[in-house]
Amino acid sequence: MAIFSRRTLQRLINENASFLTAKQLKKHVDSLNSADEHSLGAEWEVVLLNCFSKAGTVTHEPKLGKRPDLHFVSNANKSIEFIADIATVSDRGFDDRYPFQVLFGRLSEFVYKAGLKNRTFSLRVGTEAEKKVWPRSNPRLKIPHRSRLDHDVFNANFFSFLDAVVSSPDEPREYHVVGITPSIDVQIAYDPSGRRRTSAPFPDELTSLVRNTVYSRLEDKARQLSGANYDGLRAIIVCDGGCNHLNTKQYFHEPDIDDVVRYFLQEHPGISFVLTFVVEETLDRSERKLVATLYRGTAFAPLGCELTAPIEQMGQFLPEPERSPVSAKDLLEGPNTNEGESFGGGYGMSQDEIKISARGLLELLSGRITQERFFKSHAFVQFPTETQLAWNPFESQLSQGSLITEVRVESGEEEKDDDWLTIKFGVPDPAVSPFKVPPQ
Repeated sequence: MAIFSRRTLQRLINENASFLTAKQLKKHVDSLNSADEHSLGAEWEVVLLNCFSKAGTVTHEPKLGKRPDLHFVSNANKSIEFIADIATVSDRGFDDRYPFQVLFGRLSEFVYKAGLKNRTFSLRVGTEAEKKVWPRSNPRLKIPHRSRLDHDVFNANFFSFLDAVVSSPDEPREYHVVGITPSIDVQIAYDPSGRRRTSAPFPDELTSLVRNTVYSRLEDKARQLSGANYDGLRAIIVCDGGCNHLNTKQYFHEPDIDDVVRYFLQEHPGISFVLTFVVEETLDRSERKLVATLYRGTAFAPLGCELTAPIEQMGQFLPEPERSPVSAKDLLEGPNTNEGESFGGGYGMSQDEIKISARGLLELLSGRITQERFFKSHAFVQFPTETQLAWNPFESQLSQGSLITEVRVESGEEEKDDDWLTIKFGVPDPAVSPFKVPPQ
């Protein structure tokens, strides 16, 4: 869908039918298909209910007065049980006001459509002057609200700048949006050498243990759980919905998310434990992993390993994330919300075989994308900023007189949302090559 692959989520939905009602399943499916701000929460709920169901018996929204998200009873020890609420936390309010990731994504999209390379562009956003004291105050980004990005940034002046780059790709250029209001300072630079680097401003630093989105959501869930008619353990599961606080590491003596959760558990002894799930991604976005952290409250200690064991067991069934929650939100706001990640643009080859995206080729044959876009995405044509000649492996095979002899579909590994087509070519065929004297 967004964080996890669509094939993975559909498998989990199918498996969840063994313990969810038809109404509950439909609610999940409708929320996922709506592709709105609630969809990431539905993703996490589908995934976690499934994983806990493989370590014990799960009841979703049990009738306990206030209905928690799940009631869990361990398979290994029936005396180990708890109720829990799932909270997906994001920086949505902050992202709306200062949408750096959206700005960066839109720039990348326009650069790609112009047939240019993203690595030759950089983006800089100014900030208000900040106090040089500890703890540091939150810098205010000089970036327009996301609703005004097209008006203030991606306007006629921007496209004139982009046209100039296409016309003279050897010349460095800059596009500076400043002066519209004192609160806007956005600079987009082009350097054909690709030496420029984009660096995101450090957003919304954690300066209080209680005045932050994570603590607020924890308190909301604690109030809801306190209303349940239940005498056992209560827990809160916090999931990354694009929350900077969940991913921020401690900076000197400033508080971090560990301090927030531990302070919350001190103030709320009725909560037995908090479990967080965060998607950690490398800077180049090439690798990501799902990290779970368990925070023990006072009621957790007497149970120790007996309670830890089923939590660790469910962790073995967590699927691999396809993208970070921040990237997932951008995908949900795009035009192709019902499509997962494609292998389009990537290919591999050997002497007589070419491996290419099955979906990418189908999009070309169906007319959804043009031949020009297909060629550009695979670098089969020369980019204006490149001096190296382009090379089309299909044209190369055909010019040698080789025709297709076999096509195999190789399933995408780990439930990816695309497959590979491996196309095999034979020896030169007289149907498209000169006649030859047979060997004597």
